[in-house]
Amino acid sequence: RGLVIRNTVAQAVATQLAIEARLGAQHPARFRLDGVVAMHHGRYAFEDRRRLDEAVELAFGKPAMASREPHVLVGTQTLEISLDCDADLMVTDLVPIDVLLQRLGRLHRHRERDKHRPAGFTEPRVLVLTPPDRDLGALLKPGATRGLGIGSRSAYTNLLAIEATWRLLEDTTTYPVWSIPDHNRVLVEAGA
Repeated sequence: RGLVIRNTVAQAVATQLAIEARLGAQHPARFRLDGVVAMHHGRYAFEDRRRLDEAVELAFGKPAMASREPHVLVGTQTLEISLDCDADLMVTDLVPIDVLLQRLGRLHRHRERDKHRPAGFTEPRVLVLTPPDRDLGALLKPGATRGLGIGSRSAYTNLLAIEATWRLLEDTTTYPVWSIPDHNRVLVEAGA
């Protein structure tokens, strides 16, 4: 089961379309609600969002612990809180460390699922997408974010926190493997 968490709805839609182009519109791994391919974000009406949350928990939560049915769900930060999700693999955009740790809480969440994880996914893995240019200073220019969801007038405005997180991710000497929740405090302090 894969979760793809993007910082903006526009990024999520673009990712969903890319997955459709790669897998095909009818691929069984694409997450569905009532047979219709669906994403998870905050732009749904209350009743639709409630039904979507229930479907996500049925596909990714405790009711599906032993299921080997594949699912790929694309969404935004709405996936990082209040949902019981257990993913085998996560792809996420770069965010401040506290937000990243919250997202990681959806990765290998339930130990009961460990014996049912597919080969190659028995260890938790996350891929963190970063801006193409390593210089975050470019994001300080007006309109420079172009949908990345970081920088001024974006979901994550604190570029210092983004930079600190990026440096933690690059530091494979001090933190070659993150042990969550054991490393949470030191990571949050280092990323502050």
